[in-house]
Amino acid sequence: MNYNLKQEMRKLKLQIFASFLLVLILIILVAFGIQNRVNNVIFSEKSNLENNIGKKVIIDNDTLTIVNYSLIKGEYTLSNGTKIDKSYHKK
Repeated sequence: MNYNLKQEMRKLKLQIFASFLLVLILIILVAFGIQNRVNNVIFSEKSNLENNIGKKVIIDNDTLTIVNYSLIKGEYTLSNGTKIDKSYHKK
C-alpha cells in the first residue's frame, strides 16, 4: 500500500508539472501573438505618417511642407518648425 501511495504521488507531481508547463507555453504563445499584433499596428501607422512627408499644408496664407513626424506624439513637423497634429493635414 505504501508503494502505491508513492506511485500516486509521483503521478500527481508529474501532472502538476505538466500542467504548469502547458500554462507557461500558452502564456508565451499569447504574449507573442499580442506583440505581433502591436507591431503590425505600429508599422501601419508609421507607413501612413511616412507617406505624408513632403506634402504641402496650408496654414492661413502660408504653404508649408511636412518634413518630419513623431510616431509617439502623433504629430508632424512642418518646414518652419511648427508642429501640427497628424489629423490636421487632411483638412
